[in-house]
Amino acid sequence: MTYQNLVKILICLFLIGTLGFLLAQKTNLATADVGRHIKNGELLWQSIGDGFWNNDVLYKNIYSYTHPGFKVPNHHWLSGILFYLIYQVSGLSIFYIALLLAAFGLAFFVSTKVAGWKGSVLAALMITPLISYRAEVRPEGLTYLFCAVFIGILYYWTKNQRTKLIWLLPLLQILWVNSHVYFFLGLTIIGTFMVGEIYNSYKSHWSHMTYRTSVLLLGITTVATLVNPLGFRGVLYPFTIFSNYGYRVLENQTVWFLQKLGIYNPAYVLFEVVAGLVIVLFCTLQYRGGQYS
Repeated sequence: MTYQNLVKILICLFLIGTLGFLLAQKTNLATADVGRHIKNGELLWQSIGDGFWNNDVLYKNIYSYTHPGFKVPNHHWLSGILFYLIYQVSGLSIFYIALLLAAFGLAFFVSTKVAGWKGSVLAALMITPLISYRAEVRPEGLTYLFCAVFIGILYYWTKNQRTKLIWLLPLLQILWVNSHVYFFLGLTIIGTFMVGEIYNSYKSHWSHMTYRTSVLLLGITTVATLVNPLGFRGVLYPFTIFSNYGYRVLENQTVWFLQKLGIYNPAYVLFEVVAGLVIVLFCTLQYRGGQYS
């Protein structure tokens, strides 16, 4: 093992260890949603084989005292079952930390291949506090992992056109659409890679195989998104989720809106810095010799 490789391994361990330490914080169960997710999972798990698809947990707000029949699509029902099963074994918090570390590690690995070590380490150090800001067990953790896996598989596909791993993405999309409302990011990621590959193929005298594979993959994954309890309505739910709240939910507001209300947090400032750097990097992105740099 060379000295440079040893340094890289130590840096990776330091970053993962730091994030793991920050994530291992005490959770305020009075404000966390994990209890509801676990209970959802319990009710759904107990109904498997006996009216599962008619279970009110999938379609209604059963916890409401005044309007228990109010129709609310449960877009994260599969997360609830997963959390319930792990809770039964114990170690749900440990599992969630491991899940986030896996997503972080995979994303960091791909980043080092695309942007190099220095930029990746700097970005990792800046976003680590932001990731740890949401340390509670939530379905969104699965979205982090799915995003990292999608990017990893698609990156590998761009380097090895013969890989069959990309055909796992429609199956993963089925899990994603039933785990968290941000499932549409899967289609966005595939579409982004598809545009990039079509452009690169065009610059290199066009590859019909790449074009057809990209379009076919996006099409199959889009169809896979329909595999959820509400079908097409479930696919559109991310665009209608805020239509019937009746009031502004704090965690759904932008950083700038919260600051106008006089609510300040060090994480908000760090977010603004990171967002600014991302915008600068996109604006200064140059295309050189067929590769982005």
